[in-house]
Amino acid sequence: MLERALAVALVATLLVGATLLPDARAQMADQSDFATTDLNDDGQVDREEYHRRMMDTMFFADDDGDGMLTPDELPDADPGVFQAADRNGDGMLSPEEFTDARFDDFDTADQDGNGTLSSAEVDAWR
Repeated sequence: MLERALAVALVATLLVGATLLPDARAQMADQSDFATTDLNDDGQVDREEYHRRMMDTMFFADDDGDGMLTPDELPDADPGVFQAADRNGDGMLSPEEFTDARFDDFDTADQDGNGTLSSAEVDAWR
């Protein structure tokens, strides 16, 4: 249960983004979420840190443990956004489809294009 609670907190950070979980932007205000994602404590979230959190988030959301996400496992997801992320049209998001969609959010938030996110960029993206 603690792992599930941690996963929910991680989802609320930068990791899932507002497109699949609409409430995420509103919940990202807590700087401790940014610090949790910043694994090396350098004040920046790089693509590797982001990817690690994305995979953690995906597997925690994967209720049936099949390695894929369905709309039922992401009940707050916008159906159109889910469908757009589902590139092969099978009604599920593979790890690749899920992270590719989430990296679109990362790239949008990375205002200076340096491949990392500062807390200021995350705040501005919200």
